[in-house]
Amino acid sequence: MSELKVNTISEVTGANGVVIDSVKLKDGEVYATKIQYTDGDDAITIADGGGITVAQAATFSSTIGSGNITSTGTIQGTSITATTAFVPDASDGAALGTTALEFSDLFLADAAVIALGDDQDVTLTHVADTGILLNSTNVIQFNDASQNIGAPSATVLDINATDEIELNATLVDINANVEISGTATTTGVHTFTAVPVFPNDTIETADIQADAITAAKIADNAINSEHYTDGSIDTAHIADNQVTLAKLAGGTDGNIISFDASGDPVAIATGSDGQVLTSTGAGSPPAFEAAPTISSQIISVSYDIATANGNLAITGVGFSPQTVVAFQTISNTPKWSFGMGTRPDNDYHCTVNNYLNNADNAADESNLVSVYTSADPNRAQAAIGSWDSDGITLAWTKTGSPTGTAVINLMFYK
Repeated sequence: MSELKVNTISEVTGANGVVIDSVKLKDGEVYATKIQYTDGDDAITIADGGGITVAQAATFSSTIGSGNITSTGTIQGTSITATTAFVPDASDGAALGTTALEFSDLFLADAAVIALGDDQDVTLTHVADTGILLNSTNVIQFNDASQNIGAPSATVLDINATDEIELNATLVDINANVEISGTATTTGVHTFTAVPVFPNDTIETADIQADAITAAKIADNAINSEHYTDGSIDTAHIADNQVTLAKLAGGTDGNIISFDASGDPVAIATGSDGQVLTSTGAGSPPAFEAAPTISSQIISVSYDIATANGNLAITGVGFSPQTVVAFQTISNTPKWSFGMGTRPDNDYHCTVNNYLNNADNAADESNLVSVYTSADPNRAQAAIGSWDSDGITLAWTKTGSPTGTAVINLMFYK
């Protein structure tokens, strides 16, 4: 036969074998509309145009080569491999997973891009071995649109919050300059490694802890007179040797600083040429006065040292002397000595040369005059017994039995 058409191919049990109905066999091909299972249930339905409907789940033992596969049910497999892309049937037409069937992990290659939006305006790009990159000036928002982190430019990063940004850590290390446009409240201690700079008139004394600022905390020349209260600096707050001439206020050329009876500093006016500074006594500062005329007088006397005993008045000076210089020798000998006395402390010094067997520079600090004869203890000496209105009185004593005449030259000064 050239053509066979049947409607159904069924397996039946009996001596009649296979019933063929509405089946077309031609050139090795089978034409039919349905393939049924032995119980009569439709297994595969073939529609006009070639569409196939499988009534139950189909199992294939090898790869199916085909064009598009459309299913109204579920396509399931151990691994589903795409050579180009998984796409929905339309934009926003399908979800990846459901609220009940979530994927566990997502693996993307180096430099992969997650593009968001119908025009892909927001992207997250993988930067190999570094992190992820949010494109352009887009931001990552938290809770609402006002809470976000973003980069408005290639050099600026913004962290925005409606009310507060809280950092909780043992240490926050900021390696940059910090600009605060609002109020900074600190409950701990600020430690500065460089000198802080504050705007003028921004720190009140009430805001500074007592004794908290020491000299080591203040830079040189950092505080000027505008920041001291009148009378706020006393001597207890000035270290020794810290006030130099450069820090003193200017004065009149030639004036001298002294102190009055109250201990307050006073300026002594400049004197005239040739005047000297003279004490005016306790309770008042010194003053410049004309230099006193220096009076002097020379008196020469001879004295027999063998009779050295008692007082010898030297008069004819013409004034009450303040200083006397004595130079004495033993008559007709090369022996001499020198002495000097001053009135304020009644101090005498007598140096004797060539009297004691060439013992030079022998000193007698208690007498004005000291003369020796041949050998110690034969000597005579005289101390100043009194300072008189017209000279002095010498109080003579002797040791042993000195002999000879002492020639004494006395120069008196007023």
